[in-house]
Amino acid sequence: MGTRATKKISERVVFAATTDSYSHAGVLFEPEGERARTLVIWLHGIHLQFCEPEYVAIGRAVAGPRVAFLTANTRGHDFGAWMRGENGLKLAGSGWELLHECPADLEGWLRFAEAEGYGNVVLAGHGFGGSKIIHHLSSRNEPMVRGIILASCASIVRDLLKPEYHALAKRMVEEGRGTDLLPWGARPGVIPSTVSAQVLVARERLHHDLYGDGQQPPALTRIRVPLIAWFGEKEVRVGQDNQQLLHSTAQNLTACPLVETKLLPGVTYLYTGVEDVIAKEILQWVGRVSPSGKAKRTSRP
Repeated sequence: MGTRATKKISERVVFAATTDSYSHAGVLFEPEGERARTLVIWLHGIHLQFCEPEYVAIGRAVAGPRVAFLTANTRGHDFGAWMRGENGLKLAGSGWELLHECPADLEGWLRFAEAEGYGNVVLAGHGFGGSKIIHHLSSRNEPMVRGIILASCASIVRDLLKPEYHALAKRMVEEGRGTDLLPWGARPGVIPSTVSAQVLVARERLHHDLYGDGQQPPALTRIRVPLIAWFGEKEVRVGQDNQQLLHSTAQNLTACPLVETKLLPGVTYLYTGVEDVIAKEILQWVGRVSPSGKAKRTSRP
């Protein structure tokens, strides 16, 4: 990539302990010879992991003067995975992760950032990683978080897990088969798959917190830090319009001091071949929400 020849950065494999005593891996990209002012923490999407080639390329392009980049695993990495911790092994991965447990991952990485000397963090979530950020920050105050990036995050405004499987999932849990998978296709989307019965049952209980109901507004209404959301123009979602998803996202950000939405030309969901485009958007956003910047509310789309 063109930016790599004009700057020197270090790359380090790092590990963070979650608040429920498991361990996650990541790669930290930092400028050599100086302390970056802001750390971008990038959380992967469904079925993906911290070391995807596109994430590494984005990290190398972002890291430089005043900005570091950490691409980090959560318990939802890959489709299936075993987490190791003080209490032994735990089945995880996108097929088995429980959304209400994900704040333990974010808290672990924020504690890591603080231990590394970073007081300013921008949280970036690719796909479902964005929903984890919103779920976490909608009920917790994290003063070190200066901004949020929702990168191709459609799951924050609608849940694709098929409701027709709820009865089956409940029965499986009652029968002691909660970790068994539902039929393939129970989780449609850009990368169709499925989830375990206990994931669907737990998601039903959490659903009103994330998406709202007659008694409570969506989690987005409780976000109080600057946020940008984007999709690529080439992202294809059956029955979903990306511009409408951006509009729904922005419409719910009623407490946000700064909101921006974008459709990125020539960009697909995995960002293959357009890593420089994504890096440029990240750096521009970091510049707007950094402590020296002035965050002001913008008009709604």
